[in-house]
Amino acid sequence: MKYSLFALKNLKPNLKYINHELISNLYVSFRKETVFEGGIKISLINLESIFRLIESSTRIHLREFATTEDFSIGLFTFINSFLKIQPFSISKVLKLKYKKA
Repeated sequence: MKYSLFALKNLKPNLKYINHELISNLYVSFRKETVFEGGIKISLINLESIFRLIESSTRIHLREFATTEDFSIGLFTFINSFLKIQPFSISKVLKLKYKKA
């Protein structure tokens, strides 16, 4: 609990060195796929949640700069969560496509 409060109050993670291009490409790709397949569409709020997940991972590890590990954790968490809210048939198609990501 003590470390959580410290992280919330004192750490402002810097996301300067993360791959913004990969996140934007993922967003565009998910957007196209969900429109084409008819699933629940990704929105800008979802895009913001990716950055929040990366920030959270950085804070948990008590770092001031996001690393590739934080980036991977944030993307992995988002992709899994996003795929779980999709209808089964669409989720199945998206899982096959993004299995490598």
